[in-house]
Amino acid sequence: MSIDHMTGSISSNGRLILIGIMLAILAGFASCSSNEPAAPEKKKKTEMSVPSNWYLSLYNSSVLFKKAEEKKKGYTLLLDRTSDLQDADYYLRVAESLYPQRRYIEKSIKTPEENWFFERLWWYEKHKDFLIPFALTADSVNYYINKYKETKTEIKKINSSLRSQGSNMRRIEFAYIAEVKDEGNIMLGEESVPKVRVVLTMKWYDYCGQPCGWGFEKQREVVFAGRMKVLSISGDGPTRKWVSSSKTPYGPSQWIRF
Repeated sequence: MSIDHMTGSISSNGRLILIGIMLAILAGFASCSSNEPAAPEKKKKTEMSVPSNWYLSLYNSSVLFKKAEEKKKGYTLLLDRTSDLQDADYYLRVAESLYPQRRYIEKSIKTPEENWFFERLWWYEKHKDFLIPFALTADSVNYYINKYKETKTEIKKINSSLRSQGSNMRRIEFAYIAEVKDEGNIMLGEESVPKVRVVLTMKWYDYCGQPCGWGFEKQREVVFAGRMKVLSISGDGPTRKWVSSSKTPYGPSQWIRF
């Protein structure tokens, strides 16, 4: 083969190699373009949204009992937190774990107690060594369950020693009822979510003979839009108490009715 033929062959081969390289580069670009990540999807909100005067504190915040009932001479208890509604336990746990911000309670308290800087406040004043609830929370329910146990023990000892059958025998009644209600669906942005209402009711009555007695009733309602948004909380605030005196004796109408 002559030099001219060899040069032509090399030149031709060079062009083929160059074209091959260019095609490979173009293919690489095409491959990179096809592997580009798709536009990120909108992430669902993972943090609970609550009204500004409250905060969620789930840590160590659960009521001691699901259901309990007893009715004896001197003491009566009714505690019911059961529900057949799907996800009722979730909504109830959150409703009982919403605590009022300190600044919200400070607007109502008149004389701060020495342990005012307690980690999670649910109370705002004292009466006869009892903390009076500003809000119904897991901590407040557990507190009154323990108060019921303590007072029940005292009553059993006193009544046993006095062997009294009279109307002035000391007695207490404590009730805590939690209801979880399905209220259909509502629109939250572009999404249809369940609307759930949790109603918490507490009643406490302590009778120690005329004119000795006191008690209160309190209710809290928490409305949810789906699992991650609390629409409203109502019922928190100063609690109306009944306190008997010689002028205003403790009347039968103030007793719990189950």
